Amino acid sequence: MYTNKQPFLVALGTDQLNNYPNRIKLLQVKSENREEVKRLMKHIHYNKYTTICTDGDLAYRYLKDRVHLINGIIDYKESNHFMYWVNIQISNIKSNIEGIYHGIAKKYLNGYVQEHAWRFNHRYKGFNLMFSMMRIISYSIVMTRKMFKDYYNNASVSDGL
Repeated sequence: MYTNKQPFLVALGTDQLNNYPNRIKLLQVKSENREEVKRLMKHIHYNKYTTICTDGDLAYRYLKDRVHLINGIIDYKESNHFMYWVNIQISNIKSNIEGIYHGIAKKYLNGYVQEHAWRFNHRYKGFNLMFSMMRIISYSIVMTRKMFKDYYNNASVSDGL
């Protein structure tokens, strides 16, 4: 079913190591490599006290002098491995796309994934969400249907999709 998978880099933020995540950042990439990881890290606030756990890929090794890096092979037989919450989030995204939307075109995938990230990151805002939305909308521009289609068509062509 997933023969033509689109790679994404996933970053989850937690208060404690391997705890329930409170933030998520997803980046659509062409492949998992050092340049794409650098592009993701531009969107993440970190310092030398930050701990980053990865799946052992060499693309993350450049971070070892900047953060506390745990870059090792993951034993998925363990019930509480470092990638547990990443796997849960990816599973939730796949379930939403298949269950709610019944599949989507590849050029729209990033939009749906970013919507999932936005909903996850704002799930506890409650009443304050309306004020946040009013502020965001006041700085936004109106997009016509043509502008919206052109944006997705241009984005999918520039991403090589």
